[in-house]
Amino acid sequence: MMKLTHLACGIALAVATTAASAGDKIIYLTFDDGPMNATPALIDILDEAGVKATFYFNGWHFDGIGDENEDQAVAALQKALDSGHIIANHSYSHMVHNCVGKTDVDANSGAECNATAMHNVRSYQNPALDASKFDKNLGSFRQYIPNIDSYPNFKGTSLARLPYTNGWRVSRDFKSDGLCATTDEFQPWDPRNQCDPANPFHSSLMGIEVSSLLADKGYVIHGWDLDWAPENWGIQFPAESLTEPDVLVAKVGAAMNSCAPKTLKPDNSTSHTFPCGHPLHNDKVVILTHDFLFEDGKRGQGATKNLPKLREFLALAKAAGYTFDTLDNYAPAWQENVSYQAGDYVSQGNVIYKAVIAHTSQAPWAPVKDGSNLWVVDMASRLWASNVAYKAGEEVVYKNATYRVTIDHTSQTGWEPDAAASVTLFDKL
Repeated sequence: MMKLTHLACGIALAVATTAASAGDKIIYLTFDDGPMNATPALIDILDEAGVKATFYFNGWHFDGIGDENEDQAVAALQKALDSGHIIANHSYSHMVHNCVGKTDVDANSGAECNATAMHNVRSYQNPALDASKFDKNLGSFRQYIPNIDSYPNFKGTSLARLPYTNGWRVSRDFKSDGLCATTDEFQPWDPRNQCDPANPFHSSLMGIEVSSLLADKGYVIHGWDLDWAPENWGIQFPAESLTEPDVLVAKVGAAMNSCAPKTLKPDNSTSHTFPCGHPLHNDKVVILTHDFLFEDGKRGQGATKNLPKLREFLALAKAAGYTFDTLDNYAPAWQENVSYQAGDYVSQGNVIYKAVIAHTSQAPWAPVKDGSNLWVVDMASRLWASNVAYKAGEEVVYKNATYRVTIDHTSQTGWEPDAAASVTLFDKL
């Protein structure tokens, strides 16, 4: 356990910056469902503007079976890595195995699912199997770029987003789920489909469990506050109705600090249990969009019409005073010589921590998973771990058994739920 010897002296002598400026308003621009032939042009415009984005990639595009223009997918992945954009995990095949009623996809599954347009129906069925598609995605990344884990901007093992689902697993009290994200019978836009958050669809419940399983593996999951999407998906070429840049900037302003995920429409985009007012969400907007909206192809003139929109949006947002960042910094990276207050969040080594004591940071006081007087681990995992500030009433899993916390405490080695020393700390359920 780290001691606080000379802490007061260190604080007094340090000339420190504050953890964050009160005026910072940050946009996290995220692209789902790539990489594909449209991706390199997106990267060029982002690089031109000096903006880094977070890309949630599906590995089946590397294999050429995603039913998209994707023969440049591997080159697009390499370009994104070399340009410093964040690469995150979106599952191997976007849960299409459930769309076609199989345990895995084959070369025809993408086209079969696109032909039925039943992507959002019964999308999650078997949480263990469905969660394994994120592991398969990692295998695909490593197959095509064997040294991909050597890239610091490759976050395929720590950042994930579920297909179709505005789910969040950020910290222990920053979790949220879409209770109508995927359906059991009708497509979400079918008038016969009725969203009842009090009685979630089975598919949605299974998706919630997938989110929790991924969090147990150490993933941080971000949904979105705003969807940059076509204004009319029902026309022949929907990409050509992508929201105009000035309108999007106005929507960012409206979404900022408004608990937007809880009120998003349509119902399948809503994150019903969003923790409104959580300090980690303050002054931040996550924008979801998709690579395929920026290509000339079956959805319309996406490259011709929308690449200029992207360029204009980036310029307008910057002119409006917004800054851009990537989702690995949603909890900002820990730094030396910063005045942290109790309750501040940081990330260090793909782990989120919460400050328990106000202090000015120094190199020997960096947060560590196995114990610190200054920081506790604050991840969304259900699994018991050391250096976590547990509250009475919470439930944890240890050695495949569930325990309820009976006394507030910060966990440490030797206080495992089944240890003799923990008899007053936990009740086994």
